[in-house]
Amino acid sequence: MSTKLQPWLIWLTATSFVFFQFLLQTSTSVMIPAFMQDFHINALQVGILSSSYFYSYLTMQLPSAMLVDRFGARLVLSSGIIICAIACWLFAHADNFYTAQISRILMGLGSSPVISATFALVARWFPSARFALIIGLTDTLGMTGGIAGQAYLAHWVKDIGWRHTMSGCFIMAIIITLLISLIVRDKIQPISAAEVVNNPLKKLGNIIRSPQIWLNGIYVAFVWGVAIGFTGLWSVPFLQTQYQLPLTLAASASSMVFAGIAVATPIIGWLADISLKSRRILMFACTAVGLATLSMALYVPHLSLPLLFTLLFLFGGSTGSYIISFAIVRERTSAESRATAMGFTNMMSIAIGSPILQPLIGYLLIDKANSHFTAAVTHFTAGNFKLAFIILPIGLAIALMSLGFIKLQRLS
Repeated sequence: MSTKLQPWLIWLTATSFVFFQFLLQTSTSVMIPAFMQDFHINALQVGILSSSYFYSYLTMQLPSAMLVDRFGARLVLSSGIIICAIACWLFAHADNFYTAQISRILMGLGSSPVISATFALVARWFPSARFALIIGLTDTLGMTGGIAGQAYLAHWVKDIGWRHTMSGCFIMAIIITLLISLIVRDKIQPISAAEVVNNPLKKLGNIIRSPQIWLNGIYVAFVWGVAIGFTGLWSVPFLQTQYQLPLTLAASASSMVFAGIAVATPIIGWLADISLKSRRILMFACTAVGLATLSMALYVPHLSLPLLFTLLFLFGGSTGSYIISFAIVRERTSAESRATAMGFTNMMSIAIGSPILQPLIGYLLIDKANSHFTAAVTHFTAGNFKLAFIILPIGLAIALMSLGFIKLQRLS
């Protein structure tokens, strides 16, 4: 294999898993009515089912990232995608809420190392001057999984049902397993026996004690958390209710968020690589645009569909500023602890959105609809959704405030 081509093939193969995990994350948003009917569950339970993926995904971010630092990305990624394949098969055959929930938990477990492992591979195989740009490209390809999880899976669910759709995801996971085993290779320095015993906890302690790592994590937690809290589950039923759209068109509108992220992240990454001084301006501008466009999409009445699509696209593009947080982490950590630091930051990025916001929105919907925990999605009004969604702009406002405390200079 050409030495110039090998890094790109390794990156592209790892990124196929990123694509797949975004598809799994967002797939439930187009299956809500089917879940409520097949499993006899309410909106709060749907939120819990969807967010079950993130409970294990969140919990395993640090352990899986430490495994990447210790054993390398190839072994950890291969193990993770095999777990995802098993989980997809179980989910496709689930006959009750609890089996489905266990399957979602296994999906999150298998997907947990993908971001830290992929970013660690980028850091090892590419020069630092290209890091943010390639992370942006990773995000672009990964976001197509989010688009597929809504725009395309909606058609599959409509045509062949959600169970056959998840069986298709099982086949996809098997193919990715083979590609990772054949193509991905690690660049790891030899590790002494003493380092194996002492380094993991020491590295983790250094990361946890860093206030800047925490502040950086708070920013990415609310920027990404708001995006996935909205788009990952509740955007499709909201758009169906507010604009009386069919499922496929509502899913296409929602997927504009992921399309915006896909287009904007390489551009944001390229700009972030040019100058450290540009980063704070980029992060502030993007978050402010996100706050404005999301608020308009949620609360301005009688929007035309082209304007709605545009606002959701711009909101998604603004969310792409979260990749700058990973560039900051790369510059603040050593090569030996980089995957662990990436894992911690990625853990923060999903700590708010799906584990907290998705069930909270479901709870607020039920409370505002005064339905005594029995309402189906069709019983909620646009007003119910708008009241429940008030927590989303508040989250972006918190992200804006955190920027005043983040230091962007490189450490020597």
